Amino acid sequence: ATNTSGAWRTFVVDSDGDVGKYADLALDSQGGVHISYFDRATQAVKYATDASGAWEVFTIEAGVGIGMYTAIAVDSTDSVHISYLDGHNQNLRYATNAGGAWQVFTIDSGDETGFYTSIAVDSEDYVHIGYLNNSTDDLMYATNRKPD
Repeated sequence: ATNTSGAWRTFVVDSDGDVGKYADLALDSQGGVHISYFDRATQAVKYATDASGAWEVFTIEAGVGIGMYTAIAVDSTDSVHISYLDGHNQNLRYATNAGGAWQVFTIDSGDETGFYTSIAVDSEDYVHIGYLNNSTDDLMYATNRKPD
């Protein structure tokens, strides 16, 4: 939903199956909308964007419980970064299209880790992810920023 025209308008972005759980949203430098979410029917993390002027929907990764607790951020080059839980293996996963094509990585493969992710990109385009280790009840932090 948006009120950029002065009145609230809503859009159906994806209606294929049981979609939209754990949705998160980010805007790029041109005002394009980027949404990450879980598709319960196909057990997938999905990504939708209107950056081209029309809504496009992509499956980033599919498998049992893939894509729960998604979070999304867009960096200074308008590349997309998504963190989420691999519910089957209980791992923190990360996907990005920063290299031109989608790449997916396991960031933390500890027991029951990767719940309730949050992601941010800093001014130098380093990625920062906060998440829960559910087995220890610890707040966790991961980054690709190298120490100074």
